Amino acid sequence: MRYLKDYKLFENSNLNSTLNDVTEACEALGIKNYSIENDGTVNVDGDVSLFFYGSKFPVKFGKVTGNFFCVNNGLTTLEGGPIEVGGGFKCSENKLTSLEGAPKKVRYFICEDNQLTTLKGCPETLSHFFSCRRNNLTSLEGGPKRTPDGSKFNYYCSSNPLGKLDHLPSEYIDYLDCADCGLYTLEGFYNPEDNFIYLSDHWYEKNPIGEVFEIFAEEDEMLFFESLKYNYFMGGNKINESRFVRACDDLGVTAPDHIEGYVWV
Repeated sequence: MRYLKDYKLFENSNLNSTLNDVTEACEALGIKNYSIENDGTVNVDGDVSLFFYGSKFPVKFGKVTGNFFCVNNGLTTLEGGPIEVGGGFKCSENKLTSLEGAPKKVRYFICEDNQLTTLKGCPETLSHFFSCRRNNLTSLEGGPKRTPDGSKFNYYCSSNPLGKLDHLPSEYIDYLDCADCGLYTLEGFYNPEDNFIYLSDHWYEKNPIGEVFEIFAEEDEMLFFESLKYNYFMGGNKINESRFVRACDDLGVTAPDHIEGYVWV
């Protein structure tokens, strides 16, 4: 892991560093096929994989035509990172609490294993997949909203203390991994009238709603999704008992006396 001196290339508008400083930094970082603009911004034709340790980027990046990987670098900010990435952007295993400074254009985005409490700053548009697994997120507000061509992408948000699936662009999601998110309902994502189910195979694991899912899944997993049409979830850990019992009766499932983690209303 390289420890590079701080060139301070993007902290103010009066840049004092010379192009030689930027060149020296790029060479030390092992960056290939780069060009340097007059303000010190570094553009790269190809991939960038950074192997250094520091709280911020040693140089200011502009456009990168390939992938941009900055994994396990100790970063606390993405300021100074590329504004446009032709491939994927991966900033996992750092010390980030927000995504301010993330690229605006990217194919896929991975920010796993950080300390994120917000997705603010995340690119709004991407075309392949997004993963924010294993952070400290309580909301998905600020996450990606769409794809450039209207196609669908995969969304991985497992192992976050979300409690609910809010601010998800459901119409653009092809596959959702939401295991271990403290979910009591699928409100905010799953529409009982929808003909498609986009959830991963083990979405219910380590989620309170898994207790409800298992009741129906003993007969047939699809019965759980059929049961959601009875609208028995009342928010939080509350279930309308009469609606739930009616769903069980109609679907041929034995209704339990209680459900772990929930209260009848």
